[in-house]
Amino acid sequence: MGWFFRQSLAPLFLVDDRSAHLVLVGLMAAFVGLVVFVTVALDHPFQGAVTPSESGFRLIAERPFGGQ
Repeated sequence: MGWFFRQSLAPLFLVDDRSAHLVLVGLMAAFVGLVVFVTVALDHPFQGAVTPSESGFRLIAERPFGGQ
């Protein structure tokens, strides 16, 4: 919904230079694409090449509240 709203307002940018207008709209589209990519990537944090190890979770489970 937000993408549609944003892209429908793109023609309202009053820029005389067509190439500058295309750059602005392209940057806006790239930003929206990056936001979607990061949202999907962070939706599954324990999959992929960079994942947290289980040693930190085990340490916290064995010593709750920072106890000895």
